[in-house]
Amino acid sequence: MSDFLTLDESGAFEGLRRVELIDGEIFTVAPLCFPHGDTLFELTMAVGLAVRQVRGFKATTPVSAELDNNNL
Repeated sequence: MSDFLTLDESGAFEGLRRVELIDGEIFTVAPLCFPHGDTLFELTMAVGLAVRQVRGFKATTPVSAELDNNNL
């Protein structure tokens, strides 16, 4: 993870809209910006409202989170 963060700080990912570290590999992924991010939010809200009666169901949106040293 520290190598990934060092690469990011050095600008190695400039020009790439979004990258993720998954199982120690770096992937370029679709950006969560307008209109994609807005659409994702609207769909998440609509699905959440439509199925809120279903016990235990939750609609969520993706976030960046550190899971362990190989996933960010």
